[in-house]
Amino acid sequence: MNPEFEGLNLVELLDLLEPVPQPAAISMTPQTAGWIWLGLVVVVFLFLAVRKAIRHHRANAYRRAAMSELAGVGDDA
Repeated sequence: MNPEFEGLNLVELLDLLEPVPQPAAISMTPQTAGWIWLGLVVVVFLFLAVRKAIRHHRANAYRRAAMSELAGVGDDA
């Protein structure tokens, strides 16, 4: 054992340790063009799906109006 560490307790020895160096930060941006294209395809797909859902909702507006009229009438023919 090194003579300069003689008589030191465990806590004092731990305080002498150098901190572990932090690794370099990792970039989260895509590194290849394929990920950008995939992202664009997903965005276009989501846009088309939302547009189709809105059109479907609007196309069935007459059905919702008829069902609310029928619900308002009750049992009266």
